[in-house]
Amino acid sequence: MALFMPGMPCAFCGHGMLRRYDIVMFPPFVANAKDPLIAFSDGVFHRACFERHPLADRARRRRDEATAMLAPDKRICVVCGDRIRNPDDYFTLGFLTDDATSPLFEFNYLRAHRSHL
Repeated sequence: MALFMPGMPCAFCGHGMLRRYDIVMFPPFVANAKDPLIAFSDGVFHRACFERHPLADRARRRRDEATAMLAPDKRICVVCGDRIRNPDDYFTLGFLTDDATSPLFEFNYLRAHRSHL
């Protein structure tokens, strides 16, 4: 999850954020720098700034999807089929594309033991 310190600037408006309950925080859930949602990844925003952003709903849905797909109970290795229990032996590609016609689409949220790579 992103780090918040009172007074730090909102990633959208640049003004200081003072109260934790007036902010929205995102984990680093987008790796592709060309994805329009990269602006939200590992970000902290005033709740009002976030809600006004035209991609807010899409970012929220993608974050929720990534959180669900990468949860510990979903960490099943595509190579051996076993659960990945050791976080140091865990590899994921995360989300790559929402274009179902892309050859990368089938690799969204791919998970494997690092030792199998």
